[in-house]
Amino acid sequence: MFEGGVLWFRVLAAIINTITFIISYKILSRYINKYYVLIALLMVLIVNDFGYLVFYHNHLTGLLVVTSIWFLIKGLTENKMLFLGISGFVCAVNVFSRLPNLSLFILIVCIPFYYYLKKEPVVKSIKLMLYYALGIVLGLLFMILLLLSLGHLDIMKQAILGIADSAKTISSNHNFLSVITEYILSYKLAVKSIIKLLLLSALIFYITNKLKANKIFINLFIIVSIIMFSFLLKFNNVFILYGLLLIGTIGSLLSNYYSTEVKLISLCALIIAVFLPLGSDRGIANGGYMSIWLSVPIFFHFISQQKERIITFKIFDQRQLLSINRKFIKLWSVIFITSYFIVKLSHISQEAYFDKGNRFKKTSIVNNDLTKGVYTTAHRAKIINSLLPNIDKYVKQGDYLLAYDNIPMIHFLTKTKPYMYNPWVWVYDGYSFEKNMKRAEAEIPALPIILQQKFETIVEFSLPDVNYMSELKENSYRYNKQRMKAMNDFIKRNEYKIVWSNEYFNIYKTNKGS
Repeated sequence: MFEGGVLWFRVLAAIINTITFIISYKILSRYINKYYVLIALLMVLIVNDFGYLVFYHNHLTGLLVVTSIWFLIKGLTENKMLFLGISGFVCAVNVFSRLPNLSLFILIVCIPFYYYLKKEPVVKSIKLMLYYALGIVLGLLFMILLLLSLGHLDIMKQAILGIADSAKTISSNHNFLSVITEYILSYKLAVKSIIKLLLLSALIFYITNKLKANKIFINLFIIVSIIMFSFLLKFNNVFILYGLLLIGTIGSLLSNYYSTEVKLISLCALIIAVFLPLGSDRGIANGGYMSIWLSVPIFFHFISQQKERIITFKIFDQRQLLSINRKFIKLWSVIFITSYFIVKLSHISQEAYFDKGNRFKKTSIVNNDLTKGVYTTAHRAKIINSLLPNIDKYVKQGDYLLAYDNIPMIHFLTKTKPYMYNPWVWVYDGYSFEKNMKRAEAEIPALPIILQQKFETIVEFSLPDVNYMSELKENSYRYNKQRMKAMNDFIKRNEYKIVWSNEYFNIYKTNKGS
């Protein structure tokens, strides 16, 4: 796994996203205008502008969920039980990319819904639901046997226990109440964002109706509208898309103008959008972009099919008539899509995963075989390059290393094993941190080398902080007092001493047994 390096993980992300794009296109293009599908899927492809070429479980989740739906729709429309079984199988496998994906088992309700749409007895769907359920069972058994054969079953067990601990720990970002609260707040933000968009759209609608005889003013106003839309999308992009997809999917389900297949896809898309972000500590902000592959194209299909509507109202006792027709919908779509791509391409040019800044200024490399072909700023490269030759003096491939607390990549670059079972120990709440530290002390005979950072690395590199390890700060999203105290106590009781230090890092080695 190590030999490919960071660049190959980016290639893997591109491959996974491309396959997801193709499968989504295959699902939608049979029933929806292909141009709408292509444009909407391109929008989804770059929605995660923060790190769209960083491979991790969310990309895999997105691929598996659209694959499962592809087989589900094929099984229903072609009446093939095997495809329904495969759909359930893939849905079960998806649980092992991200445990909250268990919620997607609810996709089984799409089977009786399809029979309801066809005006056939819903009881006929029971057999098909059993095939789908059998696929789920076989998928779970397959993954359990695979983990067992690889010797990873205990790792999975510990991961599940860790999630259970986090769910009931008040200070955890993943405790049950926090996750549900964040999920609800995400939808509130989506509603607020879409209200802002609708108000701005109403303004554009009103003014373009009044300026329809003057092309010069209309063109100028379109430019102004793109600027206003861009400003709105800059801060609320995924939430605005969520608001639009709710309009599109729910509208399609309630309308009489759409085919059975489009309604089936709409229900699948709505279920994904609603249930997939569950379990993410920041709700839609973290998990939303993997949930919208099918629903954004549905929205554009929905608005393209709307008939002309006349709106009448009074301003200063004068009756006003405004027409919402396909010409305006087309204009609105052009303004929105143009604004969206301007914002996204601007973000991508100025941002990589936790590495802000103009991409054209990222010309420096980290001196490691695993970072070939990947460039960063001179400042970041200098910080990491000052560390690597020094950490290599104390650890070798296969050694345990305790990297505290937001520097998981160091394990990859040094080919070391995480002492506390997770390379990114910051994700542990205080209770889980202490529990896994005690477990490591009991199970691993030798104490590890400790690499401790002295600056923030989330989002961007901060200046060095002499109080980084202080236990006197207030708890926040980034800082956990209990976790910090547990780390300091571990250093003290095991008689660790600093063997190398600079502004940004300390390397500790224990005096015990020496």
